[in-house]
Amino acid sequence: MAKVYKITIKFSPNTAMYQMGNEIERRMEKVAMLIESTAVKKISRGQPVRRTASGRLVGLDPSKPGEPPKVVTARLKQSVTHVVNREEFKVTAQVGTNVEYSRRLELGFVGSDSRGRVISMAARPWLRPSFADNLGRIKSIFEKKI
Repeated sequence: MAKVYKITIKFSPNTAMYQMGNEIERRMEKVAMLIESTAVKKISRGQPVRRTASGRLVGLDPSKPGEPPKVVTARLKQSVTHVVNREEFKVTAQVGTNVEYSRRLELGFVGSDSRGRVISMAARPWLRPSFADNLGRIKSIFEKKI
């Protein structure tokens, strides 16, 4: 008598969803790293500097409004980082910095600061353009079949 072979196929929606989540998380990490590296490149242009009498560094050729900021101390450049968070049905990526003046550089600022100085500074965007410059590559990262 011939042997009968049985093939059993089991599909676990939970396992499939978990594996799909892993792939999405991996792709989000790739996107975040892409934006982070582009942002760091944008803010890596140097400039001549001099030291004031108090010892502070001052840039002698600052960026123009609309251009990414130029480096004086490299504090902003060194602080750019990313994080990818995964929740049950959501994966998010954040790229940014905790340097307090980064928001003013990105968006510009008009008004008084915490020391009472009146400031009017045009934006020197670097983070949002880093995202916009990579939209095509981001799209292709997510269009690849799983």
